[in-house]
Amino acid sequence: MKLTFFLSFILTLLSTTTTTISLPNPNLNPNQKSPSFLCDCYIPSASDPETFFTHYKFWDFRNVALPSDLETTQTNPHDPSTTFHTYPLTKTIFDRDWRAQNWSREATPIGPVPIVNTDRNVFLLKDPSSGQLAPKSSFLVLRTTRFADHASTAELEGTFGFVYHCSLRVRMRMLSREGILRVADNTNPRKRPPPPASSSGIPKGTCAGIFTYRSAQCESDIEILTSEDPHTIHYANQPDYDPVTDKVISGASSVVNLSTPWTDWVTHRLDWHSGSSVWFADGQVRANLSYSVPDQPSYVAMNLWSDGGVWSGEMRVGESVFMAIEWIELVYNVSSGGGLQGPIRDRPGQRVRHRRPSVDLPSMRGDTVDRPSAMEVSVSRAEVKRQTGKTRIAGCQQPC
Repeated sequence: MKLTFFLSFILTLLSTTTTTISLPNPNLNPNQKSPSFLCDCYIPSASDPETFFTHYKFWDFRNVALPSDLETTQTNPHDPSTTFHTYPLTKTIFDRDWRAQNWSREATPIGPVPIVNTDRNVFLLKDPSSGQLAPKSSFLVLRTTRFADHASTAELEGTFGFVYHCSLRVRMRMLSREGILRVADNTNPRKRPPPPASSSGIPKGTCAGIFTYRSAQCESDIEILTSEDPHTIHYANQPDYDPVTDKVISGASSVVNLSTPWTDWVTHRLDWHSGSSVWFADGQVRANLSYSVPDQPSYVAMNLWSDGGVWSGEMRVGESVFMAIEWIELVYNVSSGGGLQGPIRDRPGQRVRHRRPSVDLPSMRGDTVDRPSAMEVSVSRAEVKRQTGKTRIAGCQQPC
């Protein structure tokens, strides 16, 4: 009897214990569902304390053991020094959850340059510049290159199912051809390294997107336009543009200037709740919108594209832009069934709208401009509290 009581007490104690861990953890399996077998409930910090999520995934591209027989890629066919070594995402374990797209779109009056998505533009890149202490250092890359008759573009779509509300976090930066060569340089002492990439070194004319997508009428996104100042970023719930009036829909989008440019590593975050979409950059809330919040199960995607239109702008022939990603973190819920209203028939990302009116945003290098939706986040995004299933509802009233 005493032994039975003791075991019962221990099990009860385990089921009500909350522990704190630091995330992301580079040792996690890219397909691991939860950071702990004890954890089945998560609350995003500083966003909506009433929302909890039941699914967790983390994909770490920083410490991938790449094979020795890497493929050779040239950013400029006329210059042999622009060669670097890559490993296609399609050959990695990440391909189980993330599918590099292979589809094209013809030219249109508002997108005069045809786009061709290919999985060859999504790859892992070895980064030996970190030295012998981190011989496996790597990151994921999406690439877009302008050719004479089309733009070779990249899109990555999650294949782990539809999500219905989530907190999505992506650690990324934009790189120019010179920047990608600098981090991919094999540190040959006889080879003069290319100059460091500057904020003005990213070619104009591309759009980088991170988003949840159900249809053109049901989407939340983070967008970077390389034609703009590297501190400027766009947040929106779609649709945010009325083609009849040729005006931006009030309350559906926000244009924000960040203190850290998107040419540097920044953790971008989108929290999608039932009544609001909240965007973060490096742990600070940058926008909070309640208009046109997505209301259907959606999939998660990222892309890098250019169609020569007024939204993305036009790249020069021969130019390339790169989107580098260190890791992706996602907590989410799934639909309980019957949530999908028909299959997804269109494609995300490439905007069919005119450019938003220009916004006069001063330099944010000191981050002193007032933003109504901006505030400090008191809880670090890296601190996650885990709770067991027995106390899910009560235990989930803790920020993570």
